[in-house]
Amino acid sequence: MNNKIKLLIFSFLISVSYAQVLEVGDTIPSGLGAPVCANVDPLYMPNDSLYLDYYQGWRVTWIMFFTSWCPFCQDEAPLTQEVYEALQDSGLIVIGAGADWGQPDSCSEWVENYGITYPMLDGTDYEGTSWEDFGVSAIPHNVIIGADGVVKYSVAGYNENSVLEAVMNALEECGDACGCSDILGDLDGTYNSEGDPLINIMDLIKLADMVSLGSNLNPCFITKADFSDDGIVNIIDIFAFAAMLSEGQFDN
Repeated sequence: MNNKIKLLIFSFLISVSYAQVLEVGDTIPSGLGAPVCANVDPLYMPNDSLYLDYYQGWRVTWIMFFTSWCPFCQDEAPLTQEVYEALQDSGLIVIGAGADWGQPDSCSEWVENYGITYPMLDGTDYEGTSWEDFGVSAIPHNVIIGADGVVKYSVAGYNENSVLEAVMNALEECGDACGCSDILGDLDGTYNSEGDPLINIMDLIKLADMVSLGSNLNPCFITKADFSDDGIVNIIDIFAFAAMLSEGQFDN
């Protein structure tokens, strides 16, 4: 097999892997995000974009995909805000992923008209987090991501009872973990049968991904990844963590 054929096969495999739709049971990859058009989180403003793994380990995430002209989306919008206000202190974050702005509402008008206080992503052109990664083909489309980063629910249509049940189940599964553990090295949210964190090479890979992407890190992640104890997380912490793992300092 010549090098040209090998390259074509490799390129095809790469394109297939990137085209994979995230379904229930899948873990969201690092760096999956989109621009924020309203309600930017003041703790998290890298180029006005929001990455979903920002909330991994301390929040259940409810994403509502919608268009401004969709009547069922307009009906669901007040519910999302009501649930967010009721459960944000219990570990829930709601994210709106809107598109077709100006038909009739712009992003800012949508937020104002429905009293939305949670982050709003710009899904214009149906790219990125907004649509393709979750296979959105009908709207509204609701996705629930557990604090462990695993997709728990992904369903098109406005079914209030169904989506609320999924939210509550994810929060119950999250339990005390929602709100942030302070265990150094507990970065990917994996646990053994006794409920103790598994700290291993996968946590190191998670740290390396976050640092290499240049993502702003949430306070919870910083607490668990600041191995050098200098208040920031960077490549120094990657080396420190690798050394601690190689020395067997984590008892799993």
